[in-house]
Amino acid sequence: MATLAVLALAGCTSSSGDDTDAAAGLAADAGRELEAVAERLEHFQGFAGDGVLVSPFLARGSAQVPDFDFDVEEGYVLTIYCLGDTGAVDVHIDGEPSGPEPMDCRDGQITMARNAPDMSAAESDILVSAEGEDAYWLAGVTRSTDAYRAVSEDVGSSRGGTIELAVSQTCTLASDADCALVDGEPVTIAPSQFISAGVKEADAVPDGVSSDAVRLQLDDQGASTLHSLSAEVAELGEEGRLLVKVGDEMLSALRVPAALDGSDVQIALGDDTTARSVIERIREG
Repeated sequence: MATLAVLALAGCTSSSGDDTDAAAGLAADAGRELEAVAERLEHFQGFAGDGVLVSPFLARGSAQVPDFDFDVEEGYVLTIYCLGDTGAVDVHIDGEPSGPEPMDCRDGQITMARNAPDMSAAESDILVSAEGEDAYWLAGVTRSTDAYRAVSEDVGSSRGGTIELAVSQTCTLASDADCALVDGEPVTIAPSQFISAGVKEADAVPDGVSSDAVRLQLDDQGASTLHSLSAEVAELGEEGRLLVKVGDEMLSALRVPAALDGSDVQIALGDDTTARSVIERIREG
């Protein structure tokens, strides 16, 4: 496995343009095994195919994404993998923030699609920033795909709508009439417990492997509801779950270790659920 990691890292350069040894040094400084970096490179290569515009590079703190050419009609996708304790990342394009708040990606990834009409052919100067001396990350850029471009189609994005949230906990199927499976896990479901949460925008965000995800920006009421209900779930400990429902479909039963702040939420979807269908129902709600 160590040999595989070194080979995978051979295509990775540091943000300062140094060679593989410098990138390996960054990985060592971050306290990560080279295998961990290789896993993320394999994930990137698995969905990028021959559509790579910027090969993955390893960086710490703030770094510029190398210049690249793209088709303005096609768009592009920036994928960032956070390493270690890197919890939030800011992306600035031409000096302007890409969103109202830093994006959360602790021990995970961020996938940001740029599509017309929200971009221009002159777009350049992409700066990725993460706070802290030990804020390490990998990033790469790919061409867009039909799934990514769905965010610019009529049913691929939504401005306005609602989701429903409820406090729940795990249960035993045979002994509780309100117990049902969500994400393969038995949880209590009581329709009267659900509270509507307003959504400003909803976008389709493929995760690059087998399923889609939906990124939500809640309105003030929705963010307040999310905060209060997630706090209740956190107090329930290991058995607590936050249910997320859109229309008649139960999307997820989330484990919440602490109250959730902010308005941005990303929800992974199962193989049988598409982001397009979820966004349609959010709009209808």
